[in-house]
Parts: sequence; C-alpha cells; structure tokens
Amino acid sequence: MVSAAPLSPLPPVTDVEDPLLRRIADHLGTLAGGAGWVVRVDEATGCATVAVGPGSVPGDAVARVLATRAPVVDDGPGHPPVLAVPVMRGPRVVGACVVTGPGPFSDADVHLAELFADYAVLALADSGTLAGRTLEQAVRQELAWVEAHGSVRADLVTVGAGVIPDEVADEVFRMTQEALLNVAVHADATTVRVGVLHGPGTLTVLVEDDGRGFDAAAPARLHVAGAG
Repeated sequence: MVSAAPLSPLPPVTDVEDPLLRRIADHLGTLAGGAGWVVRVDEATGCATVAVGPGSVPGDAVARVLATRAPVVDDGPGHPPVLAVPVMRGPRVVGACVVTGPGPFSDADVHLAELFADYAVLALADSGTLAGRTLEQAVRQELAWVEAHGSVRADLVTVGAGVIPDEVADEVFRMTQEALLNVAVHADATTVRVGVLHGPGTLTVLVEDDGRGFDAAAPARLHVAGAG
C-alpha cells in the first residue's frame, strides 16, 4: 500500500486547451469505456491541475503516481476503477494520463496508457509557469527539487530588485527550469548556482554548475537566460 499526500491544486488553467492533450484524453476514455484526463504536474511544488478532462480526477491516483513514479490502479470504493500512469521527462514527473473504466485494468491497458503518456510529454514538457509566485520563489522551489533528486547542492543569489512583466518572467523561468533539468540529468554535478540579476530595464539569470559539459576540460558551465 502506498500512502501519498494530497496534491495541492494549481490555479485554473486559462490557456487555450491543447488539441494534442484533448485527443489523448478522448482516446483514453473511448478505448477504456470511461472518461480520460491529462493532468499537469509541477513536481517542485507538489501541485497538479487538470489540463484536459471532465472535472476532477476521482480518487487519489495522481497523488500516488507522484509518490511512486509508476503506474497506479485505484479501485477503491466510491468511484469507478482508475488507471493513472506518469508522464515523465527524464527523472521528472510532468503530468499523468488518467482513465476510468468498468475494469479491471489489464497489463495491455497499462501499456496503452503509457504509450499515450509518451505523446503527452510533448505538450507538457514546456509547462513551467510561475502560477502566482515570484521568479525567485519559483527558482528556489526548483532548486529544492534538484537537491531532493540527487546529490547536488543548490544555491540561489539575487542581486537587485525590479518589476518583471508576467510573460517575461514565465519565459525566463521556463529557460531556467530547462537548464536545471539538464544539470540534474546530464551534468553529473555536485553544485549548481543560480543568480538572478536585476538591472536597469534588464533581467539576467545565470545557471552555473561544476559538472561535465561538451568540453570535458572546462571547470564549469554557464547557462544564461536574459530579458530586457
């Protein structure tokens, strides 16, 4: 038995519904004889929100997917059987494909849902948003995720202060999130530092790690995300 803390809901998604995710949810529901969902997960904050699907996902299958990082069948009382599989990007859970049906779910059902999850990652991978947080708060939570999923020590340094337009902050955060994921997956680093530098009308984010890059002789690597 796997226990999992309930996920916190993110604010409602206001973007236009992704057509790929809609097709995935529809096909899941049709093939299983029930309803299908694609859920967006922010593993750094422990939050989840339904990207596509008929309301809330029944049961606690999504929380259990995040806890186990593996397919979960929730056939508890009070709701139809639920199958949920993680949508993975490298070591990170970025979502879940969920389906209800008359059950019981077979191994073939699980494999089919995992196949749909491989397609869902294309739409969910670029999913980093601030969701009401400041850029510094969001980066700090990403660094905590990096530390929790490896032996990397992560530090944040902020210089200056300023007001950042939401669309700029979201884009810079997505680039920073991508750089940190690369560090966690590929760099074999022991330390990563993020610097958020506010200048007159500019914003620069530096991501530096001591891992290996394309140049094995280089002592450190620097990723830069800037806006101005």
